Amino acid sequence: MAPPAAAPVADLTGRRWVGVAIMVSLSATVLGLSRFGYGVLLPAMRAELGWSYAQAGLLETANAVGYLAGALGLPALLARVGLPTTLRCCAAVATLSLLGCAATPDLSLLLVLRGIGGAASAALFVAGALLAARLATATGRPGAVLGIYYAGVGPGILLTALLAPVVLSDPSWWRVGWLVLGGLAAGCAAVAGRVACRIPTPADLPGSAGPRRQRLGWALVAFTLFGIGYVPYATFAPAYWRQSSSVALVTGLWVLLAGAATASGWLWRRLLARPARALAVLLAVVTTAVALPLASVARPVLAVSAALFGAAFLAVSAAATGLIRQARPEPEWSRTLTVFIALFGAGQVVGPLLTGRLADHIGLRGGLAVAAGLLTLAVLAACLQSAPDDVRGSPPAPAAAG
Repeated sequence: MAPPAAAPVADLTGRRWVGVAIMVSLSATVLGLSRFGYGVLLPAMRAELGWSYAQAGLLETANAVGYLAGALGLPALLARVGLPTTLRCCAAVATLSLLGCAATPDLSLLLVLRGIGGAASAALFVAGALLAARLATATGRPGAVLGIYYAGVGPGILLTALLAPVVLSDPSWWRVGWLVLGGLAAGCAAVAGRVACRIPTPADLPGSAGPRRQRLGWALVAFTLFGIGYVPYATFAPAYWRQSSSVALVTGLWVLLAGAATASGWLWRRLLARPARALAVLLAVVTTAVALPLASVARPVLAVSAALFGAAFLAVSAAATGLIRQARPEPEWSRTLTVFIALFGAGQVVGPLLTGRLADHIGLRGGLAVAAGLLTLAVLAACLQSAPDDVRGSPPAPAAAG
């Protein structure tokens, strides 16, 4: 039975919009738990189940394949049941997939569960991004609102970091890890689903329609390469750190990364108001973060790498969404964002599988080096993307807002 409809948020002045944006961002937190929690559990599952790096990468590839399918299927789902219902249903499926992973050590079943979870979390994530884009227009603060939304992945990563001391010291606890992730996702999904029907609809948004058109080809190339290049670090970094570091240090680095990700929305909010420039700058920061451990595994270097990666990688998606919001009228946001997410998802299918196979033959360092090279190409593509020259869809900020 669907929950009763709530009245739209009528007052978005002052700081009320911040609370609404944070509640919407909890749908991104579910993605953080689903996608990045596996990076923490991976070393324990490899040790307990005797997997190779290629098998571990295959499990992440299954999640990415599901992510791609979910992104492609989202427009049809939105047309059939609407945005709020889509968000609530996908949040429930994503949560159940996490709980299901605790029930079996069978690789085939885990591949199915990770695929289903990937599809649900992708649709949930994009649905939340569309709600955030609407809220950004309603408040006149696109950089801050989109930054907050995508930074919502950060708390999910931070919560997974709390599992690291347990599952890294005793690999048999990986099942408990999945149960904890599922429970946390259920709580986040409940809050995000409640606020979903309170965001103003397109008809209520001032200036949402307009003859805006801008080519986004280079941004699309950059975002696709980013999808290939960032996932190997997010998936295999804990395993790479563990090769030369203690459990305590690995936990500390993951907490540092997650904390930086959580703060990224505020850190880059002014830059994100100029999304074309932001895309190039943020990709350069991510590339630097991935390349640093290749030069040295000294603790300070690893700490800087984790902090830079956490601070920038979520904001890349915020910059891409900001570009779409500026370059297309509101009725085209869903379709354009779906194309971006679909190609990004295709990149995520390739990334873990490629890195896992390389890691089995030349080590994790070699796989991460390839990822850094692909990210460098993404930076070059982003530098070629021109800025949208018509941003009339953004109303002026309310005078009372801080």
